[in-house]
Amino acid sequence: MQLFKNTIALIHSFIPVFIWLVPSLLVATEAVKNPQGERPNFLIIMVDDISPNAFSCYGNTEYQTPNVDALAQGGVFFDMAWATPMCSPSRALLTTGRYPSRTGVWHNDLRVKVGDYGRWDYALGHLTFARVLREQGYRTAITGKQMALGYYLPDSEYVGYDEYYLHINENGKLPEDGSFDGLFEGKWKFPGSKPVPSRFWHPAITHNGALVDTDAEDFAPDLYTDYLIDFMERHRDQAFLAYFPMNLVHDIAGGGLPTVPEAGSVGSNTGGNLVDLNLYVDAMVGRIVDALDRLEIRENTIIIFASDNGTSGASKMHATEEGPRVPFIVNCPGLIEKRGMTQALMEFADVFPTILDFAGVDLPEGYAIDGLSMKDFLLGETKAYRDSI
Repeated sequence: MQLFKNTIALIHSFIPVFIWLVPSLLVATEAVKNPQGERPNFLIIMVDDISPNAFSCYGNTEYQTPNVDALAQGGVFFDMAWATPMCSPSRALLTTGRYPSRTGVWHNDLRVKVGDYGRWDYALGHLTFARVLREQGYRTAITGKQMALGYYLPDSEYVGYDEYYLHINENGKLPEDGSFDGLFEGKWKFPGSKPVPSRFWHPAITHNGALVDTDAEDFAPDLYTDYLIDFMERHRDQAFLAYFPMNLVHDIAGGGLPTVPEAGSVGSNTGGNLVDLNLYVDAMVGRIVDALDRLEIRENTIIIFASDNGTSGASKMHATEEGPRVPFIVNCPGLIEKRGMTQALMEFADVFPTILDFAGVDLPEGYAIDGLSMKDFLLGETKAYRDSI
């Protein structure tokens, strides 16, 4: 397989617009060195559409997920972690720390506005963790699928990523010159949908706006992982935030699942199965953690591993317990207390304030969020940090 072919080269009060349009309220600094890991790095790995019971640390006995298990047993993993039952609302909640009642991101497709902003432009009206950290000198990157960041490109001042390596359908259009010669998936089951440029084999990927040259043997999850590792290597001496919302284990447009390289069906966007896909997720996690060890930044990198909602076809989009209940693991040998499974409550809105708390960053005065910081709990200083959700 040819890897990494791209050249490395309606409810809450309205917050005054000046908070969004004057980034200097969060004192911006250029990316700086991070001697002796003075500030922690953040690595967020988001699996698409998988429930906790898919992992052996959460009780799965059908197969083992040793790399995810190692993160869980070496850190803390939540038995009661709550997102939403659907992709976009969960991702907006995670990245902003704000409920849909503030952001308007209630659904993958509904156009609901709160004040001046809604599903498709909410990044203009709400801070993201990437934007806040970039303005404090962190290097920031996103790879995989953007989803729920509205019309704005990932490297815009509102979204906050220095660079991106993403499926093109999430942040732009295919070039009109026909230069993309890759595969297309089927159509989604709604009126007017068009074939989706492949998210798996022979994929459509853009690197900072430029189409990546891929071929039939390229499997997008491998390319994303290669890019992520390269980003961390390039910025090993700087504080960074890397966000990897992957496409696995989502189905393809039109139904069905892609194969994985180990299944011996290279280049097939049909005929796969959930077990193989989840085992591949585990293998990718292993590669990433090995890279952190090799780069000698493992002790100071806070890894968050989670899913956006329950398994598709089983609990995703269901208003039941298993719809919004997700795996959630936090691991950092140099910072996070090793305690294994916890019954403490947590929800996705808590990620935003937790990241800022560990980074030593304050929000602008008067800026309201809905999440609570987990920092003291993760450091082992408290047994719980919230009483209810």
